[in-house]
Amino acid sequence: MQKLMPTVDTPDNAFHDGNPATGELGTPVYAVWLNAVQSAVRDIQAECHAILTANGFTPDPSRQNQLWAAIQKAIDSQVPVASTSQAGKVQLSSATNSSSEQTAATSKAVKSVKDYADTKAPLDSPALSGTPTAPTPPSSASGQEIATAAFVAAKVAKLVGSSPAALDTLKELADALGRDPNFATTMTNALAGKQPLNSTLTALSGKNVAQLLEYLGLRETINLAANAWSKNIVGTLRDGGTFADCNKPGIYNVAIADASTVSDFPKANGLTIYSYGMMIVMPTNSVIEQLYLSHSGHVASRQTWHGPERYNPWIIQYSSVNEPTYFKYGCPLIGTCISWCNERMPQEIWPDIGMEFIPWMGQAFDPQKYPLAHALWPDNHLPVDMRGYGIRAWDHGRGIDSGRGLLSYQEDALQNFTGTMRFNEMLGGVPSSGVFSEQRAWVPRTYRSDGGGYSSTITFNPATVARTAAETRGKNVAWNMIVRVK
Repeated sequence: MQKLMPTVDTPDNAFHDGNPATGELGTPVYAVWLNAVQSAVRDIQAECHAILTANGFTPDPSRQNQLWAAIQKAIDSQVPVASTSQAGKVQLSSATNSSSEQTAATSKAVKSVKDYADTKAPLDSPALSGTPTAPTPPSSASGQEIATAAFVAAKVAKLVGSSPAALDTLKELADALGRDPNFATTMTNALAGKQPLNSTLTALSGKNVAQLLEYLGLRETINLAANAWSKNIVGTLRDGGTFADCNKPGIYNVAIADASTVSDFPKANGLTIYSYGMMIVMPTNSVIEQLYLSHSGHVASRQTWHGPERYNPWIIQYSSVNEPTYFKYGCPLIGTCISWCNERMPQEIWPDIGMEFIPWMGQAFDPQKYPLAHALWPDNHLPVDMRGYGIRAWDHGRGIDSGRGLLSYQEDALQNFTGTMRFNEMLGGVPSSGVFSEQRAWVPRTYRSDGGGYSSTITFNPATVARTAAETRGKNVAWNMIVRVK
């Protein structure tokens, strides 16, 4: 491939249009540059044709995807089939009986093997069903071999056969127990009906539950336990429910997918907090307190007031997941004149800012909506119109800008400047300085009758000593002057 073609020979290596109005010529294009363009384009075409031809393609002007197809074919031809000894293309297979080392098992194949393995008993403590068989160990076995039915029967027969008839222990025990297969249960039931020789227990016999609680002094304990916490989860709040319904003491799971379906869901800055977590409900006398802890770290609390159905608003604790808005956006004082860089108000850009701003244009405002602004300006008007005016620090008795009241207007003014002229024809004209300048012309006659001299025109032009414009102004940047109200 050729080297990069040279750039156009201009100071900034770029083309420029001409300007017919001024007669300025545009950048000329010479044959050497156009020939370089043609050569570079043909070189790129030749490279592309070589890729197509090497991969069995014939250039077709009607197609625009041949180069991509040729590159894909070239890549495919260079990638070998993967094996245990080299990387490459892998063929997927769902077969469960293949021994190939050039295919990879799919999820379907793995699931089939897992399903088959799940039907087998584990090696550790298997739970067998049906009638499983095992080899019968020799009669001398005393290790960890499996004892089959045949092995056990042989051992029992040997035990019975080796005892005299009078010592047939198993028979004698059966006779003594009345051949009752549930002898233990029978004895337990019989003993349960007996009363021990104890005065306290005798006093308790025959009493009902209420009398027993009264005798043992447990009535107050039960009353206290009625309001005790449960150590277990007492309920789960889901979509469509309300926090107010969770009034039983204890711990609740909160698992809400759509917080908009829960009318009393806690919000921070107008936005619902994370809706999965846990809530602790604590009764204190006639007040119910709720403490919600979200899995994201929010902490919200509230309590009833003036009855079990009336809850105070949620209080969301400040934390790293619920920072105060002034941590995030700043918090200017009510009535502060703020230089703002956007035509839109801050609350229009950041809806969660929690503050309201209006342009400072000397307009009226609603005292019901902005009571703190009313406290500053009881006439319910912004005191000045800041549009087109800059801010100047109040003199406050210093004497630099004396006579000014706070928030008073001051119109533009031009600082005085001076210049001098001196008329003396003998010195060769009118010497001038400052804002005055002289233009001299030679005339054949002056007030002198014996020869010519200078005739001077005096020009007054402040631009000779200062920057001028249609107004007197300082250096400035245009800002939107706004004020925070509340």
